[in-house]
Amino acid sequence: MNFEKNWALYLLAWAGILMAIFFWKLTPAFQEVDFLSQEKDRLYQEVLTLRKKVQRLEALKAQLATLQKTAQALEERIPNDTEIPNLLLTIEDASFLSQVEILSLVP
Repeated sequence: MNFEKNWALYLLAWAGILMAIFFWKLTPAFQEVDFLSQEKDRLYQEVLTLRKKVQRLEALKAQLATLQKTAQALEERIPNDTEIPNLLLTIEDASFLSQVEILSLVP
């Protein structure tokens, strides 16, 4: 074969070979880009979820502080061990005066 007569065939063959090489080399790269894009989307969704949890955590911390203050105030209202006998006597006296029968007062 003479090169001057069949140069178009040679050019077409080389173009086909180059396209096959590029396709063979670039296909894994495109797959990797697609995988990384999906991974980026997944991580973005995870970040959004974690941000929402952080916001809820901050609200829960504020609520916890309020509940702790309330619990402390209620603890201060509970009678201590030395006040309980007097409290029972006060309850018995109040029930006697209001004519209510108490079945049991067991501390």
